[in-house]
Amino acid sequence: MSRLDVANAAAEEYTTPDERAVAMARMYAEEGLTYEEIGKQYGVTRQRVEQILKPFGIPAHWGQAKKERRAQALGESYGQISEGHATMKEEAERLGYANAASLWQAFHALGLEMPKRQPSAHGSLRRYNILKCRCEICREGARVRAKERRERGPTTHGSASSYVNYGCRCPECREAVALYRRELRARRRQERQPTDG
Repeated sequence: MSRLDVANAAAEEYTTPDERAVAMARMYAEEGLTYEEIGKQYGVTRQRVEQILKPFGIPAHWGQAKKERRAQALGESYGQISEGHATMKEEAERLGYANAASLWQAFHALGLEMPKRQPSAHGSLRRYNILKCRCEICREGARVRAKERRERGPTTHGSASSYVNYGCRCPECREAVALYRRELRARRRQERQPTDG
């Protein structure tokens, strides 16, 4: 017996059915809304909706079936991502999750762990800066990026970063890096001095 049959039979059985209860039963049976979603529309709790729908004989296992369908959809989505046919972002949008992190949490709740991230390619920023690879390909990639940065120039002048990272040698940037180095030397001298205890 389908949800729709149960809802229709219950509506006919009541001589003076409560219109709100019948409407809730139809929302649950026909539209597939959860107790919580129905409760929000009527301004009542999920437990109250359950009490209202209890006389309609709606089996509790229907909620379990919805969970199983959701788990199956997540399993298929996990397979698509693992095989490289889709990204986390694409699957999150398709399944109606807010973002990729929400989808990852749903996978995690089902015990599905995403595969480890593939190592970054040689010459990439991550490989040079984070993994500290100093092979010739990574060094050349770092040189190219540094040259592009210098050609682009800093967005603001007068900082140690614009001197070091962008190679800017204007008077403001030179003064900023000189001040930074003086402060750094002073801090190091102070750290080397024994403290009176």
